[in-house]
Amino acid sequence: MMFIIPVEPKGQKRARAGKGFVYKDPVQKSREDDLMVYLLKEAPPEPLKGPMYVEITAYFKRPGTHYGKKDKKPYLKGVAPAMHTNTPDADNVAKMLLDCMNKVFFKDDSQVSVLVIRKMYSEKPRWEITIFEIVEDYLE
Repeated sequence: MMFIIPVEPKGQKRARAGKGFVYKDPVQKSREDDLMVYLLKEAPPEPLKGPMYVEITAYFKRPGTHYGKKDKKPYLKGVAPAMHTNTPDADNVAKMLLDCMNKVFFKDDSQVSVLVIRKMYSEKPRWEITIFEIVEDYLE
């Protein structure tokens, strides 16, 4: 299955430690809730079983420095990169999404045997996700 989530990608934040306990950052919880609204619409009837292939393309909003002005009209500079090489790290981007997909798309994200993650720039921030079960007979 392939689907798009029209939410700006963010990376997983580290858990916070209080006096004798660990808690999730409230901003992190809010981001997860936003993602879950869209993920639940795309979820399979039951969590998938077996090894999984997951491909994530995270499209981030371009910063203002990628644009110039000519005749008072903004344009994308020819040297503006397509690939996003700043924070958040790709592994934190994947962790954010996979943690939200747990128990909804698969029983546990440990089932993800193949993970492809891309970070790109776009005028339309979003997540593009492809997920399917790997048929092990095919691999032999």
